[in-house]
Amino acid sequence: MTERSELTPPRGRAHVFVFVHEALPSLLFDDLDKFVDSLREPNAHMALVRFWERVGIVVIERGIGVALPSNGLTLESVDGEGWRGVVVHLPKVEELGDSALVLMMVPNPPLQDLWQFYEERGISLARLFMLKLLHHSSMERPGLKICELSQVLGHVMTGYTCEPNATDFVRKAVEGLDVE
Repeated sequence: MTERSELTPPRGRAHVFVFVHEALPSLLFDDLDKFVDSLREPNAHMALVRFWERVGIVVIERGIGVALPSNGLTLESVDGEGWRGVVVHLPKVEELGDSALVLMMVPNPPLQDLWQFYEERGISLARLFMLKLLHHSSMERPGLKICELSQVLGHVMTGYTCEPNATDFVRKAVEGLDVE
């Protein structure tokens, strides 16, 4: 089931929210392959940490929160049939709305199926998925849910999961997607 949701930054965790919902998408959707590929390079972790720190400065300047340390911030390259990507492991989830993992993926040439559909309609070929701690009225208690941040649809819920590790998260995120 797909739902739309209007989410606001978690109270004390605006740094994570701005990083995941603004900073990463702005680079991913504007620079596509170059951004994902830069995060797959051997020394990308230090660049990611510096980017995290710059987002913390923005959060402080906006007066919406405090800068958080980059503890737990890591990268992992992932590949599938017809796509390549990177999983960003975020600092420990502490509040509702926090993201634990982010998957950013782009197609490998030549474009096929879903990627061609996106290109024909002028939609960004990049995809951004998050594993978020959420609590909806349909849930007994908070749980991790895979969400997609789409330029076209906004924030879309794509399914519950109990798989907080990167391998199972990637499998769940791309399961059912025609990305070949």
